[in-house]
Amino acid sequence: SVEGVASHDLCMLFKAVAKMTPEDRRFHQWLLLLMLEGMEAKTTTFAAQGLTSIWSTLATLKWRPPQESLEVLCEESRLLRLDHTFNQDMAAELARALMTLDVGDGR
Repeated sequence: SVEGVASHDLCMLFKAVAKMTPEDRRFHQWLLLLMLEGMEAKTTTFAAQGLTSIWSTLATLKWRPPQESLEVLCEESRLLRLDHTFNQDMAAELARALMTLDVGDGR
């Protein structure tokens, strides 16, 4: 991960670049890898809003990352603290993204 860069900034960058240049898969892959490394190493924490944004952006791009990447995202999502900042719109968006990407986590 990048020291001193907030996860929120990375998530918003991911979403913005996906909207502006949806065909730039190489940059999307690099940015997703950067976020996944932070998740896996537990050096970057992601709030519910950020994870919802990542899942939503992947669905918008109709990009199902490799299984190893999905495992990291699923694990991070399982650890979410669904507090007052997580609302029903975010829950619906997360569900839509998971259905679009055909992601199921039986745990």
